[in-house]
Amino acid sequence: MSKHEEVVKFAYAKGYRVTEDGRYLNPNGKELLIKVRSTHVYPQGCVSMRGRRNSFHLHKLAAYCFYGEDSFRDGIVVRHMGGGVLDISRENLKLGTYSDNEQDKPAEVRSDVGRLANSARKDTRRKTMRRLTDEQVRNIKRRLDTGDRGVDIARDYGVVKDTIYYIARGINYREITA
Repeated sequence: MSKHEEVVKFAYAKGYRVTEDGRYLNPNGKELLIKVRSTHVYPQGCVSMRGRRNSFHLHKLAAYCFYGEDSFRDGIVVRHMGGGVLDISRENLKLGTYSDNEQDKPAEVRSDVGRLANSARKDTRRKTMRRLTDEQVRNIKRRLDTGDRGVDIARDYGVVKDTIYYIARGINYREITA
């Protein structure tokens, strides 16, 4: 069970609910305000669990109220059907796959995202999302062989240190030799 799933189920067990028409209720049945904090995309609720405050997405609680355990099946996401993220009514929330969720977006949005991702590639001849050219990888492998620290190499190439770690272990770019 994921941490998010655990928090949603705990909030439900404490008595937090979302009604069919999308009202968010506390354990006493009092309606709570649904709002999005500036740093988040989705509205959140909060519950105290084991002495710590834990937040959860309200649409996840709503899906659990409406669909039960099905809302936590592998590969299943909660889809917003067009009413926006503040509308957590049953009519606006449906379960589906990641693919279904992407298809809910307008075609021009999907196209823009794909174009942006494609332009981020360094080597456009390859159909991959690689950010380093073959020559850069060869240089990185040579530097690793001479004992340079991965974190220093990562900083020089503008990538995260995990990228250098994966190159060193032969997980990524294994077909390129130094």
